[in-house]
Parts: sequence; C-alpha cells; structure tokens
Amino acid sequence: RQRRRPSPRHPARRVVRDNTDARNPVRRAGAPEAASLGRYRPRSVMAARRGLAAAARATRSAAPARAFSKEAGAESGGVYRPVTVLPELPGLPVLKPARDLAAPTTKVTTLSNGLRVASEETYGQVASIALFVDAGSRYETPEESGVCHMLETMAFKTTPTRTADDIRDETEGQSVFAAAARDSMMYRVEALRDGLEGAVDLLADTVLNPTLSEEEMEEARAVVAFQLEDVATNPDTHMQENLLTAGFGAASPLGRPLICPPHQIERMTPQLLRSYMAKAYTAPRMVLAGAGVDHDRFVELAERSFGGVAASGPAMPDTPDTYVGGDKRTTLQPPPGLGADYVHLAVCFPSLGWSDPDIVPICVLDTLLGGGSSFSAGGPGKGMYTRLYLEVLNRFGWVESASAFSLHFNHAGLTGLYGTALPANARSLLGVLMAHLRLTAERRVTEAELSRARNQLRGAVMLNLERRGVLCEDIGRQVLTLGAREDPEALCAKIEAVTADDLTRIAQRVFGHPPTVSVVGPDISQVPSYEEIAAFFKRGPDA
Repeated sequence: RQRRRPSPRHPARRVVRDNTDARNPVRRAGAPEAASLGRYRPRSVMAARRGLAAAARATRSAAPARAFSKEAGAESGGVYRPVTVLPELPGLPVLKPARDLAAPTTKVTTLSNGLRVASEETYGQVASIALFVDAGSRYETPEESGVCHMLETMAFKTTPTRTADDIRDETEGQSVFAAAARDSMMYRVEALRDGLEGAVDLLADTVLNPTLSEEEMEEARAVVAFQLEDVATNPDTHMQENLLTAGFGAASPLGRPLICPPHQIERMTPQLLRSYMAKAYTAPRMVLAGAGVDHDRFVELAERSFGGVAASGPAMPDTPDTYVGGDKRTTLQPPPGLGADYVHLAVCFPSLGWSDPDIVPICVLDTLLGGGSSFSAGGPGKGMYTRLYLEVLNRFGWVESASAFSLHFNHAGLTGLYGTALPANARSLLGVLMAHLRLTAERRVTEAELSRARNQLRGAVMLNLERRGVLCEDIGRQVLTLGAREDPEALCAKIEAVTADDLTRIAQRVFGHPPTVSVVGPDISQVPSYEEIAAFFKRGPDA
C-alpha cells in the first residue's frame, strides 16, 4: 500500500513509545519483551490503536495470578470468577453486597418521655436527621404572631456550651436548615455517617438550649425586616396568604400570617420566645427523624440528648379550622425590570387534611389537571399531557401559566387552579379556570387520563424518596401527623386503586362549597367580582 506523503493539511502522524520508560504499562506488568511495543511510528491513528490494544492484551496475560472463589463460581453456574485480593485500607468502611443487606424499613421507637424516634437505613455514608415539632403559626395567639418566624431565624445560634465560632466550626462540611410552617417546625442537619453523634448533640443543644441573647435578637429582627421588604413585592407569597385568610377567616388558626407582621418585630423578645417554646417544645409533640442511620444507635443518641425534654407543658391553643370561603385582592406593583406586569389569580375550594382517607384521590386529581408555564423544556414528568396543558396552555396563547395546586395541613386544606396573564386578559383567564373546575366535577375522566395521572404520581413519589433529605422529611412529617409512616409500596397501591368514579365523587364533594378567590397584580380592575364568581358555580351544568 502506498504511503501517504506529508502535506501541510495532513502532516505525518508520529506516535512514539519508549519501552525502557519505567512508566510503560507493558514493562511495569512484567510482560515478555516480544509483546512490548518498543519504538514504533504507525502510519495512521488506527495502527496506533491496534498497537495499544496488543499491549493491553499482553499486560492482562502477564498479570500476577489471582485467587479464585469456589463459592462465587457455584453461584454463577459452576464458572469460577477471578477475585483480586487487595489489602484492607485503614479508615475506609467495610462494604457489603446488596444481597447481604436487610431491606430498608422505617422503624419507630418512643422514648420514656414520649418523644418519638423514627428512622430508615439507606446504607450511604451521609446521614440526614431532623427534629419536627408540632408547632407553627396556627398555634400562635395574636400576641405571639410571628414567634415561629423568629424562631426559624434564630435557629442554630449560640448556646451556654457553644459559641458562634464553635457552631461555625462544627457545621463546616455539614448542612443545617430550619423552616417554620403553619402546622410544624423543622430543624435539619446533614452530616457524614461517622459524625452522627456530634450532629444529634448539636441539634439538641441549639434547639433546646438557645441563649437568645439581645445581640442575636437584634440581628434576627433586622433579618426579618429585610425579608418583609422582599416579600412585599413577591406575588406568590401574597397569593398564599390571601387564600388562607379568605378561605378560613383572618381570626382562624390557618388564616393567621406565617410571616411576622411588621408591627410585631419589635415585640419579639427572648421572654416571648421562651414562653412559646415552653408550651410547644415538649417531648410528645416532637419527632426525631433520620435517614441513613442505624436505628438502635440513633435511639441511643436520642435518649442521651433528648431524654431530658419535659413530657408536658402549659396547654396549647388548638382551635379547629372552619372553611368559610371568601375573596381577598392585593394591588401590587412589581419591582422595575422584572418583566411584564402579570395578574396572578386563583380559585379554590376546601380540600382535605392529611389524615383524611380521600387524600390520595385528591392528589391523583391534582396530577391529572397538572399544567405549568407557557414555556417548558418538555421531557418526562413535565405535565405536557395534563388536562390544563392540553386544553388551556396549548389553546390560549395569552395564558402565561395555568396549574392545579393543593395546600394540605393536618385537618384542612385548599385545592384549586392558579393562573397568570396580562391585566387585559385577566377576566378571560378567570373564566377559563372556573370552567375547568366545574368540568372536573361534571365530566368523567378518560381511562388514558387516569392511567397517566396515576403513573406520574407514583413515579414522582418514588423518585422523590430517592433523595435522602426528602426521605427524612417524609418520615418525620408522617409520624408527627399520622402517628406512623405508610410504606411507599402501600401508598403506590392506593394510587393504583383510584378509579374515575373516585375522582368524580371527590370533585363533587370539594366543589360543592363557596369558592375562595385571591387576586394579586398591578391592575386588577378587569377581574370579576366575588359575587359573579360565586354565582357561576351555583348555575346548572348547561349554564
């Protein structure tokens, strides 16, 4: 074959390997001299690859003898498999094959003071632990409004045994997080598995024994004031607050604000926070949850750090939430430079609490309606075949977003539709959303829609539980709310058992109440009145 001459476009390729180099893999493996590449100058890249492949085969054939396992051979049908024997390295965990590990299950243990410890093994090297407290803004009195928001801001601060520098050093390489909700408080720490003891001690010390110094309180007040400035221009926050206030009444537990009101910031004192904690932070109202931990070891550490928590305290207010329905609207000018001035609106009805047996059909209905933004990258699970995407977003180009939503709490909640559009299209958008809400109760879903919604919901549940933090939160919230955790397989079986008749029955049950409406935007003059909206849902199917 004629050799190609070098040219400016195709210079001669030259690959040189010196087999006398100590780094040469052939020489290092002890391969015979005849198998080494020596110096070669292949005429093409393919020739170089063939030469390297020959060297690799020679390396494998000249490798030191390896041990064989008869047990492994028996399991593979009589064929012995080579097992490389390597010395154990100090400091590394001993790994076991998956077939030798017990299937993960959620275990729950109640300490002598009533605090519940729940965990599930993940066999990973990072652990997530969290303390859940049956507290939140719905348990606040009018004088205590904003206390839980302040406690969230004051989380993981100094204690009598830990300075700010100590906490900073301990949490380096870890993740700490606190969140206040209407019906719970959560404090979470993520750490390496061998640091579990220190993580449990840090969590207990910072939650149960905060210093609440005046300096830290002043810093927290400044943080809350800054957050209020940010929230003042956030339409999503206004939407949720408006819905709960209008749906349950401003004086009801769920209707109270989650965020500290401006006039309450200066009233936040260490005495007020300690008074609330004495009522809410008792052992029977707490759940210590963990994912990626050994349960027996976790219980031992919990007993050491949380065994001294009081088993009782002053009575907590627990007024039931009664749905009333209503309307609340907020004129809000967005900050300049953030795009179009959209009107945000939502129409919803009373939903069910987490303890209601019909909560699973509600979640399937929520998934079936789906929806999203006018822009989506597509792909599995993006909801592009849900009813709102097919019948609203794909039909009306002026709709910026349309989606189903649910707000679930222990014994009550809201479910409905949310959308955004320019002010000139606000009336039309509200009409479209109301029509689809009524159709949900009047039109039987197809088998294709139902099957797709069930599959999507099951996939979302199992996919989210693969995340360690979500698993930890799921364990804690279920044990706190329901007293036990439902097995994911049992939950998926309930999802699969939902029928079209169940969805029709649930929709008729939910949508038979007065609606709750929330509107937020720079110009809300085009939105129909609440009386007009309520009258629409009272009309017959042919109206």
